[in-house]
Amino acid sequence: MLEGTLGTSFVPGSNLKGDLAGANWWYLLPSLEAERVVCLGVPSRAALSTLSRASKEVVVCATTSRSRGLKKFERAFPGIRVARVARGQGLPLPDGCADVVAIVGRAWARQIGRNPILLDHVARTLRPGGTVYVELDRVAGSRGRRAIVERFGQPLLLWLGPATGEVRTAAPADQLSAVSYLEHRWLRRPVSRQILRHPGRFAKRHPLAVRLAGRRGIVVGVPSDRTTGQQPPPLPGALAGRAEIGLDGRNWAFSAPGAYNSQKVLYLLFDRQGERPEYVVKMTRDPAFNGRLENEWRALTLLAEQGIGDVETLPRPTFLGRNAGLAVLGETAVGGAPFLERTEATAQCPHALDAVEWLVDLAGATAGRPVGAAEAAAALGMLRDRFHELYTPDPGLRSFLGDQIDHVAASASEFPLVFQHGDPGCWNLVVTQSGRLGFLDWEAAEPNGMPLWDLFYFLRSYGVAVSRAAGTHDPTESFVRHYLEESDLGVILVDAVRLVCERTRLDPGLVEPLFYTCWMHRALKEATRLPPNRLESGTYVRLLRLCAARRDAPGLRRLFSLSL
Repeated sequence: MLEGTLGTSFVPGSNLKGDLAGANWWYLLPSLEAERVVCLGVPSRAALSTLSRASKEVVVCATTSRSRGLKKFERAFPGIRVARVARGQGLPLPDGCADVVAIVGRAWARQIGRNPILLDHVARTLRPGGTVYVELDRVAGSRGRRAIVERFGQPLLLWLGPATGEVRTAAPADQLSAVSYLEHRWLRRPVSRQILRHPGRFAKRHPLAVRLAGRRGIVVGVPSDRTTGQQPPPLPGALAGRAEIGLDGRNWAFSAPGAYNSQKVLYLLFDRQGERPEYVVKMTRDPAFNGRLENEWRALTLLAEQGIGDVETLPRPTFLGRNAGLAVLGETAVGGAPFLERTEATAQCPHALDAVEWLVDLAGATAGRPVGAAEAAAALGMLRDRFHELYTPDPGLRSFLGDQIDHVAASASEFPLVFQHGDPGCWNLVVTQSGRLGFLDWEAAEPNGMPLWDLFYFLRSYGVAVSRAAGTHDPTESFVRHYLEESDLGVILVDAVRLVCERTRLDPGLVEPLFYTCWMHRALKEATRLPPNRLESGTYVRLLRLCAARRDAPGLRRLFSLSL
């Protein structure tokens, strides 16, 4: 039971925001393996982190004025070397030393069309069969592209978004339907919230800003004995070909959402009409997270074998492999609008009620092999011990958690195990065209998981959405309002918990310990996204303490009274 959870070490700070989620253009190259990468211009810290992991050496060519501030990068990352370049002179590098040359600085890119000698230096620096990556804006666009075509041959021209900053989306510029799809999916959250909370982010991601910027990426191979210098095959094609997915006539697009190193890069493969993604290929950014995609493969395979869901509502796995040591998972795409764009954000929202019903049905349909209460308590005890190590709770909370787990151990009933999604937050749901719900991202799934944990987690995340729609943005205040006090969402939770108990034969007396251990487990998972000195500020450890302190709140009394 809880095989994936118990096998996780929950190291604080191991998944910090921005650590590796940079240089997303790297995942658009025909090969992700390189001995040496040369960057003309100064990449961001996150980009250098990615490149230093992907290659043995990264040489950053910078003018003397810019190079002074790069010493910190040389100290921070292995394999980073700074080469000082005087303006108007060639690259101080030996011929044939690089596998990839990336022109990422705006000043460098604008020289391409004005100074054709620069491309001669780039060609000499590259090994035969190497790759050039260039980012151009509207100012440098047409002249720079002509110079590259004249020197290297026909390149792969990419539409890029957002207007500035790290590349988050890309598609071949001539595949207009794929570009249109990315533009329409760009604003995932309500416009008013983006303008008010993140005006700069809203501005650079707006489709109009992206069009005005005219940002383009160019990928071109340098001829070798076996290549012609023509457009290299895009990475999505190379990956999907391993699954024998026919690519003739298919459009493709790329997405690199988020800033956490655990988040995957995605390749979307469209149907023959080019209207909607038919397959999604996921790839990790770091081998440390390969196990997550491998777990999603196992989970989706088991769900398909058990007849849970269908191709409209659940991804179906097509292949699992590795590319340059990174796990790659292919699966069918589940189309639809993000749940948070379709919800009414009320207790009566039909989509939210459908989600609750779906999670209840999943628990009921998969509760096939109960274990002894002592075995369940032992698993929870291991999580409690890890929680004690990380958070060093006060004696009161330590004793309280011990009592909850002892209560499980003392149960005379068998303990049902269920199939857990593991991360059923509102952000992992979509509403299909037919109005059904699709559940995405099964990498945290537990085939032999805890009953009720999915339900608690979804309704907590939905309560936050309801509160935000009403003008309350504090997640703790939201939880108090909806689940500690009397509320319509609290009634929905109680009714759903009662159904799960009936369908899985869970002892209602175990609802209370499962409620508290759910937030204990969530605090462990959240620890990986927090630096060690900020663990006490985590959302879930504060939530756990709050619920333990207010265990006589009316909403909790109603929930736990199911045992009477």
